[in-house]
Amino acid sequence: MIVLKVNPVGIDKKIQGIQSYLHENLTGYNLEVLGRAELKDKKPIVFYKKNDYKDVLFINPLTNGKVFFVDNETTKTEGKNLVTDVDIIFLLDVQKIKPNVVHRPDEEIRIEILEILHRYLKRTEFEITKGIEALKGFETKLKDLQPYHFVKYSFELKYNSNEC
Repeated sequence: MIVLKVNPVGIDKKIQGIQSYLHENLTGYNLEVLGRAELKDKKPIVFYKKNDYKDVLFINPLTNGKVFFVDNETTKTEGKNLVTDVDIIFLLDVQKIKPNVVHRPDEEIRIEILEILHRYLKRTEFEITKGIEALKGFETKLKDLQPYHFVKYSFELKYNSNEC
């Protein structure tokens, strides 16, 4: 499942491109692919529809996990471009994603996701944070214990504010 904005601009357009690519290339993962989250009381929420926001820090039993984006509140300029630090956060049920693997397949999944991100975001350097540290700064009761795994890919996203 993917939740997209209608007529995104600026950073939302760039994020939606990544979001769509992840959805297309992680089809076997059966993830909820959400867009840019906002923080409310240390909890990330995403705009869902009309005036409805959705808490993202839970694992829906009907899916194998979810992915969402968090952007830094500070943006730099680089010529005509804007540069913002962005995190892509995955909340995963590794047992459902790789049911035939007898060990905890967290490393295999992290590498697969990284390869997909590198295909779309060529020449981008990522900082990868795993486990409960991937949710640092959020108020949550989630635990990074089997079958769950959390991973965050942090990077600089360059975009043009006039992209429509």
